[in-house]
Amino acid sequence: MAHTNERILEKIKKCLRLAASSDGNEAATALRQAQALMREHQLDMNAVELSDVDSVYAKAGWGQEPPMYFSDLVQLIRFTFGVDAVFHVKQGKTDEVEYIGIGSQAELAAYAHDVLRRQLVRDRSDYLKTLKRFKRANKTRRADLFAEQWVRSVRHTVVAFAQTEEQKQLITRYKKTRYENLETVNPRTHDYLERDYDAARAGYAAGRDVRLHRAAGYDQCDLLECNV
Repeated sequence: MAHTNERILEKIKKCLRLAASSDGNEAATALRQAQALMREHQLDMNAVELSDVDSVYAKAGWGQEPPMYFSDLVQLIRFTFGVDAVFHVKQGKTDEVEYIGIGSQAELAAYAHDVLRRQLVRDRSDYLKTLKRFKRANKTRRADLFAEQWVRSVRHTVVAFAQTEEQKQLITRYKKTRYENLETVNPRTHDYLERDYDAARAGYAAGRDVRLHRAAGYDQCDLLECNV
């Protein structure tokens, strides 16, 4: 049924594109066909316009207050792919992130999220193993700072995908049709000490090895250059 709806929506959008023709007869015929299809399948213009918006879920796996570096990573993905993001909390845990975008943007954003998240978690874990003489709380604080700077370093290498105002409005409308109230997720932060900043330098250096690009034609094979 979903595939049938997609085919109908594509037919309607094709007719609406033809309705912009400079040929008056062709435009009128195309508009009548679009209207007939919309009546037949009980669709309005809002449904047609919002059909360009898609959402894809990516794994989160943090507590209700995710660490700042994870929030920063999601913001990086939003910035790079011109998408919006919704955090989903289940049973007190930030379980998933839903990326919302136009066309293939959401799918590519979720793909990049999964790849970068894996590498960030791995690099943070490797750095944590080097902190053998520290207490547990100090280890966590330093490893989190390492991860925050890792994300900052990656952000300095990316090419952003700028949303048009029309795309922003479509995504906002899409969210309103799906969610009445969105829960706010506040990231967990630390008060860092001056002696922690060797962790920041290490994280920034590790992040320089990652290259995240918006590939021409959205080719996933060219999207990421990193050690995974």
